[in-house]
Amino acid sequence: MSDNARRRRVDVGERETPVEGNFPDESGDHFADEATPDSFVLRDTPSSHPEGNRHNPNTVRLILLACALLGSAFFFLDPSSSLFSLPATLHNSKGPAHPSEVHHKGKTDVNGVILYTKEELAKYDGSDPNLPVLLAFMGKVYDVSKGRRHYGPGGSYQFFAGKDATRGFLTGDFKNDLTDDLEGIADSQYGDIENWADTYSKSSMYKQVGLLCGAFYQCMGDKAPAMPTSKLHHAEAKIAQAKEQAAKDSAVFAEFPQCNSEWSQDKGGHVWCSEKSGGIERGWTGLPRLFLTQKNGQKSTRCACVHPDKLNDPRVDLYPGCAASAVSCRMQQT
Repeated sequence: MSDNARRRRVDVGERETPVEGNFPDESGDHFADEATPDSFVLRDTPSSHPEGNRHNPNTVRLILLACALLGSAFFFLDPSSSLFSLPATLHNSKGPAHPSEVHHKGKTDVNGVILYTKEELAKYDGSDPNLPVLLAFMGKVYDVSKGRRHYGPGGSYQFFAGKDATRGFLTGDFKNDLTDDLEGIADSQYGDIENWADTYSKSSMYKQVGLLCGAFYQCMGDKAPAMPTSKLHHAEAKIAQAKEQAAKDSAVFAEFPQCNSEWSQDKGGHVWCSEKSGGIERGWTGLPRLFLTQKNGQKSTRCACVHPDKLNDPRVDLYPGCAASAVSCRMQQT
């Protein structure tokens, strides 16, 4: 019988019958050696099964294994397969990301800068343990997740989270001033802005992650970067003035150091000078005098240790009842 006569196509529902010819032994199962474009053709293998010859199970296993390998190859090579759409956390051998490592998704990402609206920032107030904790200061958004116990629910600074509360930082009013509106802030208070900004911008725990669309930055659209507002420029000018004034004040304190002082119910007030009073080390002691200061348009006095060469300064005056040459004075009780 010809080779073609030895081969039979396996049809659904049809049992194969033994045929004549030479067949490979059970240890050499293989596919038919002639091309069969319409379907796979299997060589029949003799069997001692009482119901007659069946396909060699090793051959069937080989076919199934080949199909599995072929399917796996298409699966991994096809970028549209489900593997490429799995959540990133499933590919991370370190497990789910810490909330502080979660991508901070804002309104848009322009030139690598994430922009937030006030409504979007409010979602990151620490109430959702799966989201990072964010706050804004002067329009800059910081991730403070590493300080969650302070900024999260129940924390000492929870009222700062999820918003820009720059005004509250400056006034200390954490009930009415949790806003980015600096209208009416005293000039001297602008000097505190830089110190607070350094708390976050120079911290190893916190990092800036974006900008807030609000009083200090205007968002022009998805394709444009955030633009500084006139309020930001005004605040920066006030900060520069406050720094300049602070430098002047420091120079005055070095020139007219603060007195040492004490007060008791029985004896009243007592002021005196030393070479280290006011925290200013110097080679002279000075004499205690009333020193006139002016801040934010308000006049006040403090005790200053005045060098003998500067006793005629118009800002200097004698303490009532204290001798001009005394290095210690008792305050008169009123």
